[in-house]
Amino acid sequence: RDRFLLEKDKHLIEWDVSAAEKCGYSHFMLKEIMEQPEAVRKTISPRLVNREIVLEELNDAKELMKNISRIYIVACGSAYHVGVACQYVFEDLAEIPVRVELASEFRYRKMVLDPNGLVIIVSQSGETADSLAALREAQARGAKVLGIVNVVGSSIAREADNVMYTWAGPEIAVATTKAYSSQLIALYLLAMKFAFVRGKITDSEMRGYIEDLQKLPEQVELLLNNKNRIQKFANRYLAARE
Repeated sequence: RDRFLLEKDKHLIEWDVSAAEKCGYSHFMLKEIMEQPEAVRKTISPRLVNREIVLEELNDAKELMKNISRIYIVACGSAYHVGVACQYVFEDLAEIPVRVELASEFRYRKMVLDPNGLVIIVSQSGETADSLAALREAQARGAKVLGIVNVVGSSIAREADNVMYTWAGPEIAVATTKAYSSQLIALYLLAMKFAFVRGKITDSEMRGYIEDLQKLPEQVELLLNNKNRIQKFANRYLAARE
């Protein structure tokens, strides 16, 4: 019988019980909208050390970053739209060609992958079926895979070659809010690191980008503090027709 015993790693999930409660908000989506400043802060803060971006998930693999010739961002739904937005960031800052693929298409296509390419799988849950299948397909073709996920110990986190957590906390509402924001920030951090390592931005430019990033949580909070005014505009245009 001992042949069938499996040893599993233990992971401590540091989510407070209140994260799964509405805490006075009328619904979870509103609560998670208001949690965006803190979610963005949690994604940024651990990765800024002495005004430098430190990505322990990649072990600061500078040679890998220098040798990557193409990036493939593969995802579904809202995570796919994160990829579409960040395609411009990678190409503008790091000057790396980027393709953004729907995971449901990627897994069935016989697409030729660049041998020096990096596949980035983006998923909030880390369990998205098409994204997980795309990850396995990419690895079967010899590609290196980085997972960007929120849920610690999820399937994509376990199976990717490297994983970058967003640490946004549990997202219960179906319509994504803080998870989307955190995914954007994670990819921005990655693009900035790639750009710096590849010599596409200067020390001064990097410091400027980092200072801007550090201001983001407060800026998001200021915007959300105008929710009553925003609600008035929403009510005004709610029933608008062409």
